[in-house]
Amino acid sequence: MGNKRFRLDEETKKKMMGLVPITSDFTVDFTPEVFKDFPVEIQPVFTLKPWNNKEIKEVAKVGEDDTKAMLAIAKQIVGWKNVIVLPTEDELVYEPDPKGGVKVELLERIPTKVSVAILTELGRISGAN
Repeated sequence: MGNKRFRLDEETKKKMMGLVPITSDFTVDFTPEVFKDFPVEIQPVFTLKPWNNKEIKEVAKVGEDDTKAMLAIAKQIVGWKNVIVLPTEDELVYEPDPKGGVKVELLERIPTKVSVAILTELGRISGAN
């Protein structure tokens, strides 16, 4: 007897995120809500890899340590596009860290409001909140 396969629409998948198992290579493209009023072609898109259960426990221990929190977030950002630098209007080019995720120096250039939205989304897709 084979595995039963389900066909889910995108809205249902979004609602189930963090509630059902995922594969280790699973990623989610995320645009923070604060950009939704901008034209789609300039909305930043962050490609996020959910934390696994072990990583969630490690992140929960971070507390108020900003450096550890930034590292925990950076490790899960595996790509981005349309991150615009003002006033040059150039794209902030994604650079991977050899240990995984984005280089922390690049993430530190992202405004706190956006970093917090990414953190919140990571918790949601990982089933941490």
